[in-house]
Amino acid sequence: MHGEELRKFEISASLEKGWNLENAHQYLDKEALENALHRMNGNKLEVARLLGISRSWLYKKMRRYNMN
Repeated sequence: MHGEELRKFEISASLEKGWNLENAHQYLDKEALENALHRMNGNKLEVARLLGISRSWLYKKMRRYNMN
């Protein structure tokens, strides 16, 4: 599976586990943060730019998901 197919599978699997829309959103939000941090080698300014959010919002999201 690639890209869009994988995303659809992950969302479908999440809903089958009994997750609601908020749970699925949080899962994908955290996954996007983790991927962006990895892609930008932990450079938070570049991660914020990549995701189109402010650095302060990035830090709030990271705290929400217990990410260092």
